[in-house]
Amino acid sequence: GRAATIMTVSLVVALAVSVFGELTARPLLMLMDTPASVLADAVSYLQLYLTGNIALFLYMQFTSIFRAFGDSAFQMKGMFMTVIVNAVLDPVLIHFLGFDGVAIATVISEMMCLIYAAFYYKGRRFFVFNFHAITLQDAKTMCSLCIPTTGQAVMPAISSAIMIALVNPYGR
Repeated sequence: GRAATIMTVSLVVALAVSVFGELTARPLLMLMDTPASVLADAVSYLQLYLTGNIALFLYMQFTSIFRAFGDSAFQMKGMFMTVIVNAVLDPVLIHFLGFDGVAIATVISEMMCLIYAAFYYKGRRFFVFNFHAITLQDAKTMCSLCIPTTGQAVMPAISSAIMIALVNPYGR
């Protein structure tokens, strides 16, 4: 039940973060003082990129679970696949779709990682997803343990965004 709880809570959180990002992409980029000349492209890129975040988030949960069962090579294989897919798709999709092609290539590679994780899970069966055994208490415990770690993990991104917002006005 715990693996199912992890994936279910992760899906809910990933959806919430993605929807929040989709709705606030323009105001957040404007808050960061993104130059008007690239704002439309930046908003479009960010909104496309966020659609892949759900697949990436679930893939990362798979990697954590597999690592807990002693399989540390899974993540390396998935990330290698992502690099290869991006390297192949980026130039092709940029040619046909412009800057949005980069985000679309990333989303495709993230979805492929999630599909890879599902097939990898099916072949290994280290654990069982028992969605009937999900309990609210397990979800609460997971959130209380993960929220501080998540806060710590996003600090580099937040500090980078603040630095970009502070430096952007001087780049004009």
